[in-house]
Amino acid sequence: MAGAGGPLTDAIPLGGASEGLFAFGPMPDASRILRALLVLHAHAAHPRTEVRAEVIVEQVGAFRGGPLPARHATQPVAFAASRRALAPGPVHSIRLDVTDAARSAGRSLHLLVRVEGDARVRISSPWSTTPQKRPRLELMVR
Repeated sequence: MAGAGGPLTDAIPLGGASEGLFAFGPMPDASRILRALLVLHAHAAHPRTEVRAEVIVEQVGAFRGGPLPARHATQPVAFAASRRALAPGPVHSIRLDVTDAARSAGRSLHLLVRVEGDARVRISSPWSTTPQKRPRLELMVR
């Protein structure tokens, strides 16, 4: 997590200054990928948002380690790999189509997930005690 001020838990805060970084690999050859979906689940302790927001996914370079540099500006939404509106109310699973990013990724896919707007969302992390709630990349391949 980038921007998170507290200890790592099984929830990833998104919104405000907090963003999530995900890496998936090894990826199949681009010609075999028919569809790719990034699936995120709301954390059980924070299952709703009170205001309208948008989840934005950006394809980024590989993380090299060390402290993350501050991002003083985000990419324009027009360059997003995927985006999805969230209405006020319960947040269940969030599915984002990242097919184009997966096809252009090469051997590994690196995604940054952020929330645009005033909402704060907490999603289950890769350390979730419920394996079905962990972030995942669903691939349909031929």
